[in-house]
Amino acid sequence: MTRRITASIFLFLLFVAAAPAQLVQWQLTQVGACLGNPLTVNPSNANTVYASAGGAGVISVSHDRGRSWAPLGTVPGGGFIKSICVSPKDTLVMLAGQERSASPDRVLRSTDGGASWIETLAGDFSYYGVPIEFNAHHPDTVFTMMAATVYRSIDFGSTWTAVSTQAGFNTWCDAALRPDSANVMYVGDNTSGIWKTDDGGVTFRHVYVSVGEIPMISIDETDPAVAYATKFFGSGSGVIKTTDFGETWAEVGAFQGFTQCWGIAVDQSDHRRVVMGTYTTDLSRNGIYFSDDGGENWRRTTCGLNVPYSQNYGLLTLDSLDVVALQDEGIYALDRIDLRFYPRGTIAGALRDSVTLAPVKGVVQLTQTTCDSTRVFLAQADSTGVFSFDSMYVSDDLYSASYGMTVDPEIPYARQTIAPIHLGVAGVVLPIDLRHADVFIVGEDSEGHDPYYEDALSSLGVPYAFWNSVTRGSAPLGRGIEFQRHLVIYYTAGKQSPLSQQENQNLVSCLEAGCDLLITGQDLLERNPSADIFSTVLEVGFGGNASIVYNEGTPGEIFDGFSFFTNSNGADYPQSRDIITFSAPEVKPIFGYGTGGALGVAAVRRKFPPGHGNAVFMGFGFETINPRDKRIAVMDRILQYFADLLGVQETSGLLPLAPELRQNYPNPFNPSTTIEFALPAGTAVQLFITDLLGREVARLADGYLPPGTHARTWDGRASASGVYPVVLRAGSSTLFRKILLLR
Repeated sequence: MTRRITASIFLFLLFVAAAPAQLVQWQLTQVGACLGNPLTVNPSNANTVYASAGGAGVISVSHDRGRSWAPLGTVPGGGFIKSICVSPKDTLVMLAGQERSASPDRVLRSTDGGASWIETLAGDFSYYGVPIEFNAHHPDTVFTMMAATVYRSIDFGSTWTAVSTQAGFNTWCDAALRPDSANVMYVGDNTSGIWKTDDGGVTFRHVYVSVGEIPMISIDETDPAVAYATKFFGSGSGVIKTTDFGETWAEVGAFQGFTQCWGIAVDQSDHRRVVMGTYTTDLSRNGIYFSDDGGENWRRTTCGLNVPYSQNYGLLTLDSLDVVALQDEGIYALDRIDLRFYPRGTIAGALRDSVTLAPVKGVVQLTQTTCDSTRVFLAQADSTGVFSFDSMYVSDDLYSASYGMTVDPEIPYARQTIAPIHLGVAGVVLPIDLRHADVFIVGEDSEGHDPYYEDALSSLGVPYAFWNSVTRGSAPLGRGIEFQRHLVIYYTAGKQSPLSQQENQNLVSCLEAGCDLLITGQDLLERNPSADIFSTVLEVGFGGNASIVYNEGTPGEIFDGFSFFTNSNGADYPQSRDIITFSAPEVKPIFGYGTGGALGVAAVRRKFPPGHGNAVFMGFGFETINPRDKRIAVMDRILQYFADLLGVQETSGLLPLAPELRQNYPNPFNPSTTIEFALPAGTAVQLFITDLLGREVARLADGYLPPGTHARTWDGRASASGVYPVVLRAGSSTLFRKILLLR
């Protein structure tokens, strides 16, 4: 992105996520099933790679680092090839470990580059394991395990000697032979952890305990003190590391709580670089991970993989640029695309009032998403309303970049989201028409719980503006009067520190200015019992904490008949609910903890004299209401209460004998009008505006309403002049009335 300063535009760059110089993605280079980790490189030519995928006994060769493959031959006898080794003394000499179901598993040896094979050992491999361990630093020494017996060969698999029978472990999953000694090896077991031998497999010590499988171990060839291993099931972290020659193993924090890891390989050209593959159907974890700092930090890549269920079997790192992955559906090679000369374009636009077309200030967030990464760009348009994001990669099949935009305009305009945006080389120009918001959401929200509020309001068709005081500072709550509903939703999520004096005064000033308040948050009253907004204005006190998760509406109040739970529902912070006390008769309980509210007051409302706003205070976080449909219903009822004091029998008047849809006022109108209707009994209500073709233009009510008179306001500034039918559906009744908008 660039900065521009001209007579017509001032673009202020707030943040830019650096664009990658390379695109990293996987290419499926050979299709076919596999087992174990039959991947190896020719020790005399790093361009030549051998693998087995595509059927029983099939071995393929690549002469371009895994990017294309040709058949090398088929090992007879049926069964998958699970290991391949190539002798550094003579690359025509090869070993293969073959898994068979009807016959014994076996080790085979070829002296003619895979054209023919001779069996040299037979027995029973671990089905999921990698049966042969070989390190090119020891060109003659090879290990394997049949059932509980460890075998060693000192003539590259021509003959084998049983060196020990193991009682501590009996299912070899993978082993790693140290480059500095042919006698030192680590073995990963299926159920007990990692074992170490210092005497060529004669005796083993238990150096790491785990109840899950250890699928793979990889030693740093340049620093034998360092090795990595993966865990499949069990507890803790799915990746562990040793820095003391295998004596102790520490869990890698990035995978704490996730133990469905499989292949792992240290890049031998850069020992700080590690590659790990998962064996999981968890979409948030599935893929292949890279670390460039010895396992401290990891980045995931899924680009090109057959997601979501591509499972890793093994990995081969040739250098920092070339990685081959053996997945359950075939062989992948890592492809790096130089993006320095890749085509780019510009996404630009202007913010403007939807009615007057006057420019509007605002912060614009552009999100660029590829298959495995998201980058965020922010720009701010000044009084001209203009913004521009330059030098963005185009959205084609190669880069597969898609874009979405979120606009946070100045008060009181509504947040707007635009997605997807497809960018071509010609660029994209977006005139963005903004409407006034109905509700002002203000959150001291470091946990990012605003989506709970936004989802509820969006589901009800209510436009909103959002202000995160963590990133933007204290919010101008007094300006809540500028929003269509004069409503401010103030929440603190899991905030544990007291309100600042400025926040406290802003809440008080908001009510005094005439805006309504919904206040909600965990421990909000407990942390602020003497704050003016609670002690003096709302006149409520802290009565302790409630551990009960069940809430029930107070009979005869605005939530009569409502019930829900306040557990995490994804809002993952400790739940601590305030019990509210009060003595002022103006304070009305609307929710209680437990059946019949017997365990304390959970929420209250308070009506203030004309000229002031009204308030609802919840002693818990609104975001914790569960399930989602109850959360939306609670928000709907709160909006209705603030709109017309829903369910509060503080006014007199006779109920009609049948539903009534009264004449709007004013009529004709420009741009807004009030539509009044009355109900003889509580019922489900829909009130909406249509055009003359019957297409819905606006929905003003949708949900249960109690008996009495109700009023809704329609702002028609986004609509053209003309006649608009109003439709009221109340229970089994449907009523119509026409209104006239004159512009």
